[in-house]
Amino acid sequence: MTQGNDSVEDADEVTFEIWKANEKEKAFLIDAPHDKNGIYKAGTSFITDGVYFIQTHVTARDMHVMPKQQFTVGNVTEDELKSAEEADVKEKSAGMSGKHH
Repeated sequence: MTQGNDSVEDADEVTFEIWKANEKEKAFLIDAPHDKNGIYKAGTSFITDGVYFIQTHVTARDMHVMPKQQFTVGNVTEDELKSAEEADVKEKSAGMSGKHH
């Protein structure tokens, strides 16, 4: 993790929130301790193939950022990818209207 050109090795908290597409209510959190050179690591295993999202929650230097990324585990169909993208759009829309789950 960096801030400008500096490695951030003193984050107050780094947590990964992971959920399967269309199953945000089943999200789980993993703490990610600092490893070295601004790299925070955590590990998990996935039992089910599918489209997943990971959102990193970082609190460091009086800032909080929450970048989100989509990824796949195993084999997924085009329909599953499309459904995941639709779920992501709905989630973003709900967040913009002030609705939270």
